[in-house]
Amino acid sequence: MSSHHLRKDNTCQNCGHSVEVRFCTNCGQENVETRQSFGHLVRHFVEDFTHYDGSFWRTIKYLFTRPALLTKEYLAGRRMAFLPPVRLYIFISFVAFFVPHLMPEPSIRGNGHGPAAEHHAPSVMDTIRPELQIRFPSALRSYEAYDSAQQRLPASERDGALERWTAHKQIDLVQYPSEQLAEKFLAAFGHNLPKALFLYLPLFAFVIWLWHGKKRWLYFDHGIFTLHYFSFILLGHMCVSILLRLFDYFITPLNTQAGVGMGSAIYGLFIAWVLYYFYRGHRKMYGETWGTSFLKSTVILAINIALFGVLLLGLSVFTIFTLH
Repeated sequence: MSSHHLRKDNTCQNCGHSVEVRFCTNCGQENVETRQSFGHLVRHFVEDFTHYDGSFWRTIKYLFTRPALLTKEYLAGRRMAFLPPVRLYIFISFVAFFVPHLMPEPSIRGNGHGPAAEHHAPSVMDTIRPELQIRFPSALRSYEAYDSAQQRLPASERDGALERWTAHKQIDLVQYPSEQLAEKFLAAFGHNLPKALFLYLPLFAFVIWLWHGKKRWLYFDHGIFTLHYFSFILLGHMCVSILLRLFDYFITPLNTQAGVGMGSAIYGLFIAWVLYYFYRGHRKMYGETWGTSFLKSTVILAINIALFGVLLLGLSVFTIFTLH
């Protein structure tokens, strides 16, 4: 129950009906003071996002330790004790992509300075029409130089519309040093990834739907299972990222041989956990024999990994050509 103070006036501020105790019987609004202290404001914020009565922590506990339990409880109609799947995913997605950015960058990323960065970092120019650079060395320094070089080529060798658009976009990127361009790409890619991941969820659920009986299971059921699975992945990845940052600062730098080995081991264990979680969750969710469940899980994961690889490739290309 809310800890906000009740109003002395028992007239509902929302609909004007008389309130007998705390909640209006006509519209359901709680008859509490609308102007509260800062402490009440903070508490209200926490309650809205986490159901501070315990459902949030119960949901997180079962999300980590009981694969598919949340999905089965939700589909069975027992929903008050846990956070709704969509709300859970949105909250975890926000936290998972936001919290790691509050911590300083690990040393494994390097600082982008020094002789090695200057002499070995590839230039953006190296990827743009090398044969045109050989014949016209300054052709890709500006739109005018590129267009002029095109005019000097035989008509049969000139770029088409798509190639011209691509070259112009690449010319825009030449203004950035390679290290700065890489940083801009990673920042933009990280900004776009949550949106792409959210759009991918229905496709992941669709692949599961293809491999199960249509009379017993609705697409909705697979969607709830997918929301819980991806919520687990995002939250787990956030925990791993924080753990690696702590290793980097307090135990061993991640750009050392020992640090790289430690980081690889931690990520390897996390990937193994993610795979085990899906296999076990699929078995618990759909109640099939171990052999049937294992075979279906393997096929579903293989298809989704391939599709997700295509998504990442497309997102990379989109990110490159939308950099400013």
